[in-house]
Amino acid sequence: MNSNYQRHIDILRALAVLLVIFHHLKIPYFNGGFIGVDIFLVISGYLITKNIKKEKLSTSHFSFKNFYNRRIIRLAPSFFLVILTSMIAFFFILTPEEWSDFLKTAIASIFLTSNIYYSSLLNNYFTINSETTPLLHLWSLSLEEQFYLIWPIFLILLLRLKNHVIFLILSLSIILSIFISHIYVIKDPVAAYYLLAARFFEFIFGALLNFIKPIRIRKNISCSVGITLIVCIIMINMIINKDSLFPSYIAALPCFLAAVYILLSGGLTQKTTQTIEYIGKISYPMYLWHWPIISYLTILSFSLNITQKILIICLTIMLSIVTHEFVEKKISKIFSQNKRPIIYLFMLPAIPVFLAYLYHLIFFNNENKIIKNDNSTFSIKCIDNSNHPIDSCYFGKKENRTIDILLVGDSHANSQSGMVDILAKQANLKGYEITFSSTAYLVNVDRYSINPKTNEIQKVNQFSDINIFIQDHIKNNHFKYVVMGGFFPHNWNRSIYSEKNRVPLDKLQSKKAFIYGLKQAISSIIKSGARPLLINDNPILVDVDVNCHLRFFNDFDHCTFPRIKHDHDFKEWQTVLVELQKSFPKLIVIDFTDIICDEKKCFSTLQNTSLYRDSQHLTYNGSSILGNIYLRKHSNPFLEGH
Repeated sequence: MNSNYQRHIDILRALAVLLVIFHHLKIPYFNGGFIGVDIFLVISGYLITKNIKKEKLSTSHFSFKNFYNRRIIRLAPSFFLVILTSMIAFFFILTPEEWSDFLKTAIASIFLTSNIYYSSLLNNYFTINSETTPLLHLWSLSLEEQFYLIWPIFLILLLRLKNHVIFLILSLSIILSIFISHIYVIKDPVAAYYLLAARFFEFIFGALLNFIKPIRIRKNISCSVGITLIVCIIMINMIINKDSLFPSYIAALPCFLAAVYILLSGGLTQKTTQTIEYIGKISYPMYLWHWPIISYLTILSFSLNITQKILIICLTIMLSIVTHEFVEKKISKIFSQNKRPIIYLFMLPAIPVFLAYLYHLIFFNNENKIIKNDNSTFSIKCIDNSNHPIDSCYFGKKENRTIDILLVGDSHANSQSGMVDILAKQANLKGYEITFSSTAYLVNVDRYSINPKTNEIQKVNQFSDINIFIQDHIKNNHFKYVVMGGFFPHNWNRSIYSEKNRVPLDKLQSKKAFIYGLKQAISSIIKSGARPLLINDNPILVDVDVNCHLRFFNDFDHCTFPRIKHDHDFKEWQTVLVELQKSFPKLIVIDFTDIICDEKKCFSTLQNTSLYRDSQHLTYNGSSILGNIYLRKHSNPFLEGH
């Protein structure tokens, strides 16, 4: 392997970090930019194995102490600089609960277990509120460090064998690891994304290169091969997305290409590539800095237009240059002969994080418990329960003997129950709620979902069972009103619907089946003698953080998004709603859009209270506020003629 080998790896590092950053900035055609992390893992596996092998063969002795000291000197300075800087920056804009979560992620990162923390306590990497989790990206560093803890031991044992035997063992390990990764993805995709067991083959792809005889090819051919491989990696990034079977065998493809690049593309480096190579040199601090910057601006409800995205990239590069030149280089020089970097570069900078966590734990724990126990704000009540009746599902005048109102639908209906409660109390009526996640009340309709692992269409049996139960419940009781709530806009695109016992075909048929099921549901309510009500769904929060109003310098006008975005999003559904009203004159529509939105903008907060708990769902407090305002602006639908 030639003397310029490290330089062309810097080009690969640059590609990897730019893929990740462009992906996180949601730049078009970078939906699969997360494969940049996988490329980094291949590089790590190659370089770590190369260094251990070189030391072992040249000195006949390998020092684990020196190995880990070098890792600390290389990684810890930038790591703690970003964590400590983020602590200062985010302290002033996070709510107490968010600050507590931030400190927990910081502690998990320091203990090199953040990937385990996220896999066990959070949801899917692509669906959690990742943009407001400033240290989320550090999971990959924990993954690397876990590999560094176990790999030297195994490698030292392997180095007793001949090269061709090691090559065979590692090759078989890659195949076995890909198989394990695939099983992980099928059974637990969250664990598969985060944990070492499902990504071990990515490191081994790089490690394997050290046991292949050097391949010497002409520089111009090597350059062409390198460019071709880079183009292929970029193309793969454009094809895969968050719904791909990942990591599994899909991740093996970019890893394989990265490994071939390392092996054959040493001739790619030219004078014209020096800038790209430097991006590779600062790729580690770039990876560390970019996500807290994106998270910071997102929390402050910036929409991140193209100009702001360019500024984020420039700021990331600037901070990374300063970090590389004035922190990494200088500390590396100072500690090159120091025997105790673990004390000065790891333990000492970790102390402020631990002290901050302990202080918050002691002085704010009780306050946070009170807040978290406030049912109206944070916790989720009533939904997804089959053992009815349940106390938390009653609303309105609970002391009444008879139930006059039944609220049915999905999690959106559940989040709107605070408003229905206010309306019911004012009408002196008692109500009960039966809501299930992703289960709009539709009659004589089946719902299907696509299994992302097998791409097969599967019938959701629970959907039909729940709606048959609700239909029978309406039929067998004498409710005055039945209220239907749900995530109605584009519902037929999020799921596949078909009329009972018919094979689902396409999105158009799905929409027709959804409307048919909704009409059948309204008809079933009318036949029971009840009056049907339908809640027009709340606007979806766009480019505004749910706690925008709590940020210390955000004003009320900042916590809004353009009304035109909501109107465009609901346009198709509004057409359906008009059709329903024409078909069913008795149908009452509860529409509070004019409360959340004015002519130009929609609000995330009213009366200094957040209306949303996430981008889709209202808080119970926010929903109640909407109910009170609705009564001032409109007549109570429960007082209309029965």
